[in-house]
Amino acid sequence: MNIRKYKFVLFIVIMVSGLFAHPADDINTNFDPIKSVLTVTAIHTVKDVDDHFIEEISIKLNKKEIITQTFKTQTDLKEATALYKIIDAKAGDTITVTTKCNQFGKKTDKILVPAIQTDEE
Repeated sequence: MNIRKYKFVLFIVIMVSGLFAHPADDINTNFDPIKSVLTVTAIHTVKDVDDHFIEEISIKLNKKEIITQTFKTQTDLKEATALYKIIDAKAGDTITVTTKCNQFGKKTDKILVPAIQTDEE
């Protein structure tokens, strides 16, 4: 097989494999300032959670990486969900969440830590 045909076949294989792999469609990120709990839900629809899943979630607090967790499967066919206790987060801090698909792609979301709401507000 000459080099031109080899490159063409390789290109087709890469393109076809990319059709079925994808990063999370969206990330729903919520921080509860009273409990100091971050909830991360990566919307990532798959056919088999053991073959195609969110492989990694990484958390940064004000640009400093504080958590990296790897997974071997996904919560269900539609999403991957994880909760994290982040005791150092204060109102106004930035939390950056990045999810990585085991087959292809990353998705990132950023939120600001909300202030604790009191009954008077």
